[in-house]
Amino acid sequence: MLHAVPCILKSPSSNLASNAADAPPGYWKMASNLLTDAALRRAKPSDKLQRLRDGDGLYLLLRTDGKRWWRFDYRHEGKGKALSVGAYPDVTLSRARQRAADIRQQLLRTGIDPSAARKAKVTGAPVDVVDAFEVIAREWHARRAPSLSSNTAANIL
Repeated sequence: MLHAVPCILKSPSSNLASNAADAPPGYWKMASNLLTDAALRRAKPSDKLQRLRDGDGLYLLLRTDGKRWWRFDYRHEGKGKALSVGAYPDVTLSRARQRAADIRQQLLRTGIDPSAARKAKVTGAPVDVVDAFEVIAREWHARRAPSLSSNTAANIL
């Protein structure tokens, strides 16, 4: 199942008042729009990476050297992934939210991994070719599997 919006499971004993309109049935939508521009300007780097979360998978990654990058976390085919949305302050808070919403809609509408689509756009190759390594690895495994023990064949792939 494909979810681009981070959700939490609704418990039967929950006393939350309403279900979010765009959350899947049985799920509650998480908080969003938690950051303000003033809070972003006040944020100072520390000796560790900091994630200033805005909700719905969007956060500002504040590096130790003071550089700030917008990132968007999402899941595709059961794997957690992150995609860069731009650098702050070049990309404002409202623009980062809009880009994250666009990525989320693309993911829900087409089901194509936004990261793979971005790589394909840069390289000029079709989206399917970007993940060619997995195809080649599976072909290799199919040829090799008969000569391997069942445990070894299962562990390799």
